[in-house]
Amino acid sequence: MDSVRTPDSERTETGDSPSSPAPASLGSKVRSAARWSLINTLVMRLGNFATGILLARFALGPAEWGVYGIAQTVLLVLLSANELGVGLAIIRWEGDPRRFAPTVLTLSVLSSGLLYVALFVSAPTVAGLLGSPDASGVLRVMCLCLVIDAVAHVPAGILTREFAQGRRMVIDALNFVLSTAVTLVLAFAGWGAMSFACGAVVGNVAALVGCAIAVPGTLRFGWDRDQARALLKFGLPLAGARLLALAVVNVDTMVVGSSLGQISLGFYVLAFNMSGWPVRVISEAARRVSFAGFSRLADSPQALAQGFSRALGVLVTGTVPLCVLLGGLAAPVVHLVYGGKWLPAAEALPWLMALGLIRIVCELAYDCLVAVGQRRSLILVQGLW
Repeated sequence: MDSVRTPDSERTETGDSPSSPAPASLGSKVRSAARWSLINTLVMRLGNFATGILLARFALGPAEWGVYGIAQTVLLVLLSANELGVGLAIIRWEGDPRRFAPTVLTLSVLSSGLLYVALFVSAPTVAGLLGSPDASGVLRVMCLCLVIDAVAHVPAGILTREFAQGRRMVIDALNFVLSTAVTLVLAFAGWGAMSFACGAVVGNVAALVGCAIAVPGTLRFGWDRDQARALLKFGLPLAGARLLALAVVNVDTMVVGSSLGQISLGFYVLAFNMSGWPVRVISEAARRVSFAGFSRLADSPQALAQGFSRALGVLVTGTVPLCVLLGGLAAPVVHLVYGGKWLPAAEALPWLMALGLIRIVCELAYDCLVAVGQRRSLILVQGLW
C-alpha cells in the first residue's frame, strides 16, 4: 500500500525517505525506545498506584471518585477529537515534520479551543445528564487540558517520531511530580474531586513546557491551505475512529453514572482503574513506539506482519497472567489495597479484567491499521463493537 505523503512529497537531501530507515537501524531504535518506554510507564504507574491508595484510604470517598470519573470520561472523549486527528501526521508523514508542523499546530489549537468553549457552556447540562450535577465545575477546570494537549501535540509527536523515549520520560516525570503534589495537597485540604482537575492542569502545563524545551522551535503557528486540506483528509477519519474507540471503553461509565448515581460510579471507576493496571503498564509502554514502528514498516506487508505478531506475542505473554490473577482474587486485592469500604468495587473487577485483555489486542491493531492507512476499516470495526 502506498504510504501517506505530505502535499509536496518531501524527501531528505539524500533522496531517501526518513520513514524507511535500514531495518537494523529501525530495530535498534525500537528496542531502545521500548525499554525507555517500559521503564517510564512502570515508574509512572507505580507512582499513580501509590497516590491512588493514599487518596482512597485517607482523603476521598466513592462520591468524589464518581465525580472524578465523570470528568475524566468526558475529557478522554473530547481528547479523541480535539486535534481532528492531524497530530498523527507528525509521526506518520514523510519528510521533515517541521515543514507542516505550523499548520498542524494551528488546526489543533483552533479545534480544541472551540471544543473547550462548547464544553464550558454545556458543562452543567452534561454533568446533569451523567447523573453528577456537582461535576460541572470540575469539568470546566479539567477540560482546560484539551487546549494544553493541542499545543503540545507537535513537539510530543516529534519526540515519538524520533523514538526519543528517554527525553519523554523526563517530561513525564516532571508532569507526574507536579500534578501529584498539587492533587495530594488539595485533596487533604478538602477540595474533593477538584483536586484531580487542578493537578491535571498543572501537570499538563509542565509537560507542555518540557516538550517545548526538548524540541525547540516547534511551537510556531502557520497556515498552508493545501497542507490543511491534506491534513484534514488524513486526520478526520482517525479522529472519528478514536472517538468510537473511546466511546466503546467509556460508555459504561456514562451509563453507570446516569442510572446508579455518584457513589456506585465511584466504586465502578475504582474497579475500572484496577482493570487497567496491566493495560497501562505493558500496553501503554508498547503503544508509545508501536505506531512509529508500524509506520516505518507500512511499505513492507511481510515485515509489518512479522512486527505485529512479535508485538502481540510480547503483550499477551506479559498481560494474561496479571489479568487472570486480578480477576480471580478481586475481593482480597481490593480489601488489601484500598480497604473494606471499597469492597463493592470487586464485583465488577473480573468482568473488567476480561475487557482489559480485549483492549490490549484492539489497541495494538488500531495502531497497525492507522499506520497502513486502513482508516475506513478501522471505523467500521469500532462501530461494530
